[in-house]
Amino acid sequence: MTPEDKSALLTIKRNLHQIKETGRAPINLTLYKKMGLITVRHKTYTGASGNPVTVLDRLCLTEKARQLLNTAL
Repeated sequence: MTPEDKSALLTIKRNLHQIKETGRAPINLTLYKKMGLITVRHKTYTGASGNPVTVLDRLCLTEKARQLLNTAL
């Protein structure tokens, strides 16, 4: 494993840990969803105009992400 690969994995693990603790992280949602590491939970409420509005509620880890967090580098 090259140092660049190790650095990338540590960054991913740091972001996944932040998602686990807070439900949010400054990440590229599309990339993490395509890798199968997170799922996105939305919340729907009625806006001032009476129309339903969907907003991001929180991010959740998948089983694959939990396994990645438990591995040692």
